[in-house]
Formats: sequence, structure tokens, C-alpha cells
Amino acid sequence: MGVKGLTSFIEQQHSLLLEYQLHDARVIIDGYGCMFYLYSAHLDHGHHGGEYDAYEDKCRLFFTNLHKCNITPYVVFDGAYDLDDKKLSTLRSRCEDRIKFAGNIADGRSGYLLPVLCEHVLKKVMNDLSVPSVVCDFEADHEIAALANAWNCPVLGRDSDFFVMDITGGYLPLEMLDWNHVRKKSAKSKDGRPYCYLTAAKYTLTKFCKRFNVKKELIPLLATITGNDYVDPVCINQFLMKVYQRPKTGRNTAKKHGHLNSVLDWLSEQDTMEYCIEEILRVVKMDQRRKVRAALETSLSMYVPADDSKLAQYFTDDFLSSFHGYLGTNIPIPRWCLVAHRHGYMPSSVINIMCAQRVFALTQVENHAMPSANDTSRPLRQVLYGILLHESAKRSMGQQPGQGSSAERSISQPGRRSSSEISRETKKCTVVEYDRSGRHVKCNEIAPSYDVPNFGAVIPILDVPRLDQLARRNLVLAVLGIDQQRSRGQSGLDAAGCGSVPTCFHLVIFVVIYWLGHADPKANVCHVRALLLCWMRCLVKQKHRHMCRDTLQWDDAEAQALMNNFHVNVEQKMKSYALDIEASHGYAQMQSCLKAAMHLNAALQHPFPEPDVALIYNGRLVHCLYATLKGIPGGDSQHQAWIEYHIFHRAPRALALYNALNRYIMSHIASEALYVAVPKKRKRRGGRGRRGRSQAGRRYGDGAAHVGNQFAGLEIEDEDNDDDL
Repeated sequence: MGVKGLTSFIEQQHSLLLEYQLHDARVIIDGYGCMFYLYSAHLDHGHHGGEYDAYEDKCRLFFTNLHKCNITPYVVFDGAYDLDDKKLSTLRSRCEDRIKFAGNIADGRSGYLLPVLCEHVLKKVMNDLSVPSVVCDFEADHEIAALANAWNCPVLGRDSDFFVMDITGGYLPLEMLDWNHVRKKSAKSKDGRPYCYLTAAKYTLTKFCKRFNVKKELIPLLATITGNDYVDPVCINQFLMKVYQRPKTGRNTAKKHGHLNSVLDWLSEQDTMEYCIEEILRVVKMDQRRKVRAALETSLSMYVPADDSKLAQYFTDDFLSSFHGYLGTNIPIPRWCLVAHRHGYMPSSVINIMCAQRVFALTQVENHAMPSANDTSRPLRQVLYGILLHESAKRSMGQQPGQGSSAERSISQPGRRSSSEISRETKKCTVVEYDRSGRHVKCNEIAPSYDVPNFGAVIPILDVPRLDQLARRNLVLAVLGIDQQRSRGQSGLDAAGCGSVPTCFHLVIFVVIYWLGHADPKANVCHVRALLLCWMRCLVKQKHRHMCRDTLQWDDAEAQALMNNFHVNVEQKMKSYALDIEASHGYAQMQSCLKAAMHLNAALQHPFPEPDVALIYNGRLVHCLYATLKGIPGGDSQHQAWIEYHIFHRAPRALALYNALNRYIMSHIASEALYVAVPKKRKRRGGRGRRGRSQAGRRYGDGAAHVGNQFAGLEIEDEDNDDDL
């Protein structure tokens, strides 16, 4: 939710934030607040689509330093959208803000945009480090406060709502936690040993109430009537104007925080919550009072932590009593989906689709004159919608879940049912997507896909656990348009010389093939090569994590040579390149496709290993490589010569892997799938050097033609099936 201006208001009240040494304790962490903070405070603000490898390093260091101080973190994430639609206007407003910020960045102005795959990176790190975590059914703030009170420990976050809640262990704003520096106390702790700690600032509601002479039980009204997601300020506008026009006390009433001071002045004179509500309703129109009262009471309840915590039982017994299979709706959700969602293995968007049939697409830094980058991944999402809403569509026809389906046939012979069979069983059941159109939000009704070429009918979500891994993997490959006959073995990569690629790359390679075949506008060869080179750099940076099972047989000398080559020829030049909107739009499409494929993979119980996002994309590095390759005249042969000499000098095994990946991807796309720039003809001028310039132009033109010929000359098996989706 959040209370506008409250954080900066409290930061000005220095007596409310006391220096605190955090050590030897449990701490409850607001998951999404932590995710935003660790990226926004330390990296490039998302201008190039994300620095996921650097972000992973920050996340890993954050939890490592907590561990050094004997701090046990429990991370709690928000879940699905609330089903009452009271926050719909807020969600749409946030979507509009993201489009605005993305546009500002694309236009060369400042702005901040959280990259779209940060959540996957954070959860991967927590899983690697065995950090306890949970995803709530809906919004998590209330549950976070209840758990903190049950364990009498502090909350660590960056949400102003926690300033309003009565948390007995206190609230520690993330911005004021110096987690980068572990300090050691020379004095001994209670158990007689030296200890390490992190410095923080601690806030308590008790001190706040004493400072402003307001009863603690009235503080939730401060958040409720100054604006949140539940109460429309228009409904109580007359009351707010009445409060704002009251004579002010001697406190600072600067314009920025004048509304908060005014409400605190008024609350300091009140005794009971009921009297305050009656005072508010007194100036509300009679026909709106019942509605406003209900909204007020709903909002107030969100700021009062429950006496007991469901999450406490979850973290001790791995069980939540709220499991009932419906998540507060009449839509049946398989228990395995709820369990996967609770553990963070199933994205909340899947639950949103099943319960609310609504999705807010994340705009990236892209060309706003072009269609949304999310349009490229729409066919993938449509299949996901078909899997998730198969039973809902039948229920809308009066059938019970599972009734009339060919579940057993689908399991024994997946993909055998025709689209005509599906259409007789289901009727139109759409998902509402809020996405960018130009520089504004557009609401689109998207029909699910119940049939996949080269596979057949999609698998209903209820039947997913009954299918073997091969059947589920074949569905993913069919959706991505990959020829299944050519993708046998280890995803077909062994035969292409790519068998040493870690398994976390397999799904990504197929996604890249899909992206290149469906990108609009088309990607170009620089997009592909810059991305593959980024993979090589990220792999060698973290090769110690992928040396097992005979993968990446690069000795230390070769790895060091590769790192040095990247540092000298690429990384030292990264700050000198301006944002290229053509590159940004292409990579935004790629990330959208990857996110959709990862969600599809999760809904099918991960037939492919989860991609390691930190190894896949570093935006600043990719953009620098793209600009470098784009600036090399002469086309394909000159590109390859530069890559071999400047990147893979003294790194033959890495070069072999790069070439194998490049060949494999190019063999799966048609020659016309990539955009090939036609060089502009230079006007001939008299004088010396004319012949030289003409020859240079011809050489550039020959190189550009060679790029297209390279793809056309590839020997591709079953060529007719390469572009199937």
C-alpha cells in the first residue's frame, strides 16, 4: 500500500530513528521491498535491461553478511492480486508510471525501472543459501507484522506501512541498514563471546505516538485518510479539507508534509476510533456513508497485526492451515500449485490468471513508437492461459472440473486431441492484459490457445502431475516451435557440439530461437552475437559453479585469458556507449519471451531445469558488445575475425563452444528471420581517395550480403518444420 510522504516525514524526525546493532536475532524481511532495494540502491537503475550477474552478487553478499552476524532472515513475499478489485486502480496507475519511466529512459532522461527477471535472481540466491522464505496468498504486510510480533523480532523492509503498524520488535528501514560492512564488537555478548553486527536505525510506533501525543490505536487512521489503496480520497475530500484548514500548532508545517501534520494535530485531540469514523462520515454524502465506512474499516484492519501468525506454523511445520484448494475463490486450484506457489516455485502471475484472469505486463526500456515488446511472447502466454483456464472454461458451461475431459487419453496419448474436440468442450474464456500501447496503458482481451501445432491439445493444469517429463518437455518445445526430432538426447545440443553448456542454458537457447523467429521488428545478427558473447563472459565469471559433470573443461589459464580479453576490449569501454533503442527493443523482446517460457515451464512442473538468469544477461555488457559489433565494417567475416582475436585469443575451448552455440541457433532459424542492413551508397566525389572510398563501400556491401548467405547456405534438416509454433 504505502503512505505518501510518510517515510521522508519520519526521516526528518531524528529522535524517532535510534541507532541499532543488529546481530544474533531473527529478522522478518519484506521480500519485494528487499528485491527493489538491493537493485535500485546499487546498480544501473535498469537502463539496459538489467545487470543480473551483478545483482546476484549483491543478493548473495547481503544474505552472507546477515549470516556472519548470526542473523536468521525469514523472507516473506506478496502473493496474488486481492480478488475484491479494490486495488485495481492502484495497479493500473503503477502500470502507467512504469510506462512513463521507461519512456523517460528511452528518451535519454533519468529514471528507474526494476528489470523484469530480478525476482528469479533473488529467489535463486535464497534457494542456494537455504534462506527460509514463503509467498503469501495475497498482500504480505499484515502477515509480516503478525509473524514479527509472534517471534518478538524486527521487520526489515522499505514500505511506509510498517511505520503505522505496532511491531513490538521494531521496524528497520532497509535504506538505513549498512549491510555492506560487517563490524566486530570488541566487548563480549551475553554468552561471553565477541560478536559481529550490522548498524541500522530502529523505529517503534510507541515512540512515534509519544512524540505526537496520539493514541496508538488511532494511528491506522493516519494512513487510511491520507491516501492508500482502499479508500478513495474523493469520497472524504470535504473532511480532508476541513482538517487541512485547521489552525496549525507550532510544529513545522512545510508544504511537503503539511497534510500529515494536520491529520496528526486532529488525531491528537481524539479519544476513540468510532468517534473518529463518525466525524469523517459526518461530511460524507448520505448515500455514500455505508460504502465509505466499509472501506475505512477494511483499510484500518490491514494496519492491525493479527494476534496469531499462520506463517509461524509454516516455518516450523511447513504447513499453512489456509490450504483449501480455492484461495478464497470458487476456482479450483490444484494443491500442488498452491504448494509450489507457497515455496516460490510457481510465479504469482499463474495464480492471478487462474483466480482473476488478469495480468499487468511489465514494460521495459523499448522503442515506444513500436508495438509492445510483450507482443512477441503473446503466443507463449496464450498457451499458458489455455493450460490454466481449461477447467474454468468448462465450468462456465456448467460442467464440473474433470467432467467431459479426456484426461486419461491426454495422459496416455498427449497431444492427440484435435482443436475441434476442445472447442466443443470449452467456450471463450479470456485473460485481460494491461500492456503498453504507445505511451499509455491499453487493456486487451487475450483468448487462450487450447491447441499447439505439432503437439495437439494442451494439457489441463489438473493433469500435469500425471504426465511424464518427456511429454511435458515436448509441449514446451512445440510451443517454442522447436523440431522435437532434432532436439532429442540432451535437448539436441550434444550432437551440435554444445553438450558442455550447463543444463540451465537449454531452455534459454530454445527461447532465443523462438525470439529470433518471431521478433517484430526483426532482430539482427549483432543482437545474437552480443548475447552469446555475454553468456561466455558470465560463464567464465562463475565457472566454479558449473565445473561439475565434465562441463566447461576450461583450465584456469584459458579462463583467465578470456576474462582479460573481455576486460581490455569490452568492459573498459562500457561507459562510453549511449543507449541504443534498437538494441534495447530487441533485448526487451527476448526477456519477455524468456519470462513467459519460464512461467510455462513452471506451470508444467519444470520439465526443463530453471534457467540461471545471472548467467544469461548483463545489459550494460550486451549493449557495449552490440555497439562494438555494429561499428565493425565488413559484415560477418570481419565480425568473426574481431571475435576470435579480441575475445577468444588463447581461449580455444571457449571459442569452440561459442561457435557451436552460434551454429545451433542459426540452423534453427530461416535466413530471412534476421534483419540485414543494406549499406547506403556514398555519393562519388572528385579528387583523391574516391576509388578507395568506393572500394570500402563495396567491401561493406559484400560483407552484409555474406551475412544473409551464411544462413541460406546452412544444411538444415526437416527445413519445412523450422518455423512451426
